[in-house]
Amino acid sequence: MNKSLITSVFVFFLSLSSVIADPGDATKVYALNLSSWNSAKVDIKVVDQYGSIVFEEVVVGGTKMRSYKFSDLPRGSYTIQVSDSQRMVKYPIQITNLGIVEGSNAKEVFKPSFKISKQQGLFNVLALNERVKISIADEAGEVFFQEQIKNKSTVNRSYDLSKLPAGSYAMTVVVGDEVFEYPFIK
Repeated sequence: MNKSLITSVFVFFLSLSSVIADPGDATKVYALNLSSWNSAKVDIKVVDQYGSIVFEEVVVGGTKMRSYKFSDLPRGSYTIQVSDSQRMVKYPIQITNLGIVEGSNAKEVFKPSFKISKQQGLFNVLALNERVKISIADEAGEVFFQEQIKNKSTVNRSYDLSKLPAGSYAMTVVVGDEVFEYPFIK
């Protein structure tokens, strides 16, 4: 047998060994389908049960399928958060000794939009009958405005900001259990 053929066969088996990993690892691979995300940029985070981000990635372009190997993560509850500028979907998973168990209830939340001028703040969100809380506070935490809206599919508001003194502010919007904060300067 010639030397180049032996080298080629050896290289083939080395590359094959990286594909055929421990069978236990194969059950800790999570496939994420991004075909319903039409944005140019999609953010992906894996959050543990304590709220710490254990993995983060920004996917740019038309990638529709992603796979993630979670064999290094300890057993426990995690959430895979996929978001773009308009919405966020949370997929609950459990990592066990046997692999990954998907939760049955992915939660989708639409992000609020907020546009500000010197005199007016325009706000809207697709609330889907979730409770919505809106507040505007300065950087010291003094609340200048707050409102709670229930049982509306959409919420559209225009806020008069002309009476606010010059300074730094934040509009905090709570949709269901999700909190969004929009800082602005007047």
